[in-house]
Amino acid sequence: QSSDSKVAVTSGAPCWASLGVKEKQTTAPKHITESELITKMEKNGIGTDASIATHIENVLKRNYVYLETGRQLCPSKLGLVLVQGYHQIDASLVLPQVRSDIE
Repeated sequence: QSSDSKVAVTSGAPCWASLGVKEKQTTAPKHITESELITKMEKNGIGTDASIATHIENVLKRNYVYLETGRQLCPSKLGLVLVQGYHQIDASLVLPQVRSDIE
């Protein structure tokens, strides 16, 4: 059980507080949809109106991601391994700015 308390602290005065602990498990963020990816690509200057659909089609064809219900893009094992490999080589390789600079 958790409780939030505000405690006033003055110089030299002892301060006592109690803390509560909540036990929870983390959850993975939900996968993004094609339309959310398009918005992120546009925001980061990746692709053009004419090429964005081709980029998405390519990652699907290459089996880096697969589509789930609601047009959510889910990373495949191949896609995850590829990104992990890029991280090991140079973590900046997976940043949107790098892809934008290549464009």
